[in-house]
Amino acid sequence: MDGTTMNESSKSHCRFCAVTAGGGDVFDSRWHSTADYAALVSVGAFVPGWTLVCPVAHAANLLGHYGRADFWDFVSATAAMVESQYGKSVVFEHGAACETSVTGCGVGHAHLHIVPLQFSLQSAAVDASEDRLVWQRCDVREIAFKAAGHEYLFVADHLAEKRTEGLICLLEAPTSQFFRRVIADRLGMPDSFDYKTHPMLDIAKSSAAVLRVVATDVVEA
Repeated sequence: MDGTTMNESSKSHCRFCAVTAGGGDVFDSRWHSTADYAALVSVGAFVPGWTLVCPVAHAANLLGHYGRADFWDFVSATAAMVESQYGKSVVFEHGAACETSVTGCGVGHAHLHIVPLQFSLQSAAVDASEDRLVWQRCDVREIAFKAAGHEYLFVADHLAEKRTEGLICLLEAPTSQFFRRVIADRLGMPDSFDYKTHPMLDIAKSSAAVLRVVATDVVEA
């Protein structure tokens, strides 16, 4: 379940592949990128600054990237730019086993969420799970080992590159938009969690404009 090998047909039909290559509409467009990774504003961003970090190479999940130093360099740089404008951020992934799984939220391309939040998403996720989901402490270097063929949810309140520690939940069944539901509930807007019915394009557009300026300033500094 390393999610790293996809066929050409999958790539040709993937909206995120188009965006990471520099295409796509303004609301999903990249605002920061390297040869291997891209940062995109998120449709359905009911929190300003909500960003997705995606590998340019098509994959279903990030298991093949969590051990890479260049991945964490990119994530850290991206998070620093987001936090410079929107405040402290958390990170999470809905780890799908394949591109058609609903756990991937209908996207089919691996992505890490960076979301500015003023509360612990780790605690909120545990509270929302009740007895349905079991969470365990997890260092990012252990995610691939712990997942071991399962779909998973991973969340961390603090970034520390390869030393990032958070919580992982191994899923018994595909689970769609879990963290989006938790965040929406905590913010008192439970009906707004679904990006398909609540795209929040005004927030996405304004976030993209702000973050492109920040990224440009960093590059030129």
